[in-house]
Amino acid sequence: WCRTWWEFYGDGRRLEIVLVRQGEDLVGIFPFFHETQWLGGMPLRLVRLVGCDHSVTTANIVVEQGLEKEVFEAWGEMAAGKWDAIIFSPLPGYEGRGRGIAEAVGLALPDTRVEYRSDCGPHIVFDLPESFDEYLLRLSKKERGNIVRKERQVRQDFAVETPVRVEVGEVAEAFNRFLPLHQALWEGKGRLGHFGDWPDAVAFHKTLIGRLAKKGRVLFFELEVGDAVAASKYCLVFGPRMHTFMTGRDDAERFKDYSLGTVVWAALVDYAMRGRVRQLDAMRGYYDYKLRQGGRLVHLQSIVATRRTARSRIAFRLFRAGSWLLHTAYYRLWFRRIAPFLGIKRRPLWRVWIRSRL
Repeated sequence: WCRTWWEFYGDGRRLEIVLVRQGEDLVGIFPFFHETQWLGGMPLRLVRLVGCDHSVTTANIVVEQGLEKEVFEAWGEMAAGKWDAIIFSPLPGYEGRGRGIAEAVGLALPDTRVEYRSDCGPHIVFDLPESFDEYLLRLSKKERGNIVRKERQVRQDFAVETPVRVEVGEVAEAFNRFLPLHQALWEGKGRLGHFGDWPDAVAFHKTLIGRLAKKGRVLFFELEVGDAVAASKYCLVFGPRMHTFMTGRDDAERFKDYSLGTVVWAALVDYAMRGRVRQLDAMRGYYDYKLRQGGRLVHLQSIVATRRTARSRIAFRLFRAGSWLLHTAYYRLWFRRIAPFLGIKRRPLWRVWIRSRL
């Protein structure tokens, strides 16, 4: 993921990967990059985590459990250089060490002001039980009945089996089937969809899938009706965690009452629990239906370490002011309201806006 992300979104940035060892053991990895942003009229020199923007996923800190203090002390000794702020964000809601890591950063960099936030936006995860029956029992009676009923309706009315997992060697073709389903679903709601919102998203995901599929880390679940795929779920699997990345489904009138997405979701959960997956990361954003399906609402976190020099403080405050103005004028007013109202075809999100969302 990081290598592919860097190839697509690392332009104008300088890579710096830091490895921390204790004897022969690797106990910490910091995939950092340096960049300078001018949004506030004064250069702000930043250090950030690879994978932190241009997508809907989260970035995280890779440090051996229980060695946070020692790892950050070792890293702090080499964190000199010309920078104004180091940004650890967006950290996932399931990272339970956020506050402790912020304290370790403060000890490692005593000449900085460290700000920890645990309220940087909604994030939904699913903690999986041992069996699908146990999962169903966790849901409300209404939601449980809805899942069972919708699956039975789809079987009866369309004479189809339950959704099936696409074999590893066929995921590239599955992505080509998934893409128009996903885009049509969101365009029907007046939105651009993931691949319209984010620059180079199609090429990025095609490259990513080509690499991760070889390791069995890409998963597509498809529901086929007739000769066409009517719903698909695109996921990435890393060890015991599965990222349920995106959904695509045919929103035609004949499928309106069938909740195809729910049918695919149930099959995916069943498959995940029969494997080694213990948690589903349902990505950023608040979605009420995910909570009804058993999701747990957590919140994204961030850690910002700013140097206590006058220059760094002023540069960071100016940048935040410029970022707020850009977000308000470009994203909230133009991109979300004015352009859709006027029917103007929107282009992908500006890179300067994406990079300003610290």
